[in-house]
Amino acid sequence: KKGGAGGKQFEPPTLDEFVTFWKEHGFDSEKAKNVFHGYNDNNWHDSHGTKIQNWKSKVRFVWFKPENKKQSLQANYQTLTP
Repeated sequence: KKGGAGGKQFEPPTLDEFVTFWKEHGFDSEKAKNVFHGYNDNNWHDSHGTKIQNWKSKVRFVWFKPENKKQSLQANYQTLTP
């Protein structure tokens, strides 16, 4: 097998693994699902066409930003009510 570090071939996560990783770090699960489907639809290549080698590292670097944190229940309530 050819691959990145240590010769390991990239294995994409399941949706469950991906969402759980986001939730464990306090990030929004809906955003996680959207990002997962985007990467999955692009055969785990990023927006520059580069093959993702380590999805956890990619998520931490690109997506774990304050604006992707879980909103409080109050903030969610306010966005759902007219």
